[in-house]
Amino acid sequence: MLSANLHRRHLSPGQKAAIVASAQDCAKAQTRGGTGANQHVQSKSRAPDLSSIEQRATTAGVSRTTQQQADVVAKASPELAVKVGHGEVTLPDAVAQVTG
Repeated sequence: MLSANLHRRHLSPGQKAAIVASAQDCAKAQTRGGTGANQHVQSKSRAPDLSSIEQRATTAGVSRTTQQQADVVAKASPELAVKVGHGEVTLPDAVAQVTG
């Protein structure tokens, strides 16, 4: 799902970074321990490693600075990060909203 969203040509760098920043929580949830069938599925997961800012920036195809800004927005306001990903708000405007 992440790969399909990032390869759409009409996404801005801010949108791509916001999508990856928002996906961090999903990736963390997939790697948490489980039991039985869930644990087997988790071990076969092909979710990208999003544990460092460099890995997130590379996955998004954006600069480290852009990804860092998207991470700030996603941490402060996940709902606002989704709006950035959808193109409803620009990343600079979202950063301004969360940093005051």
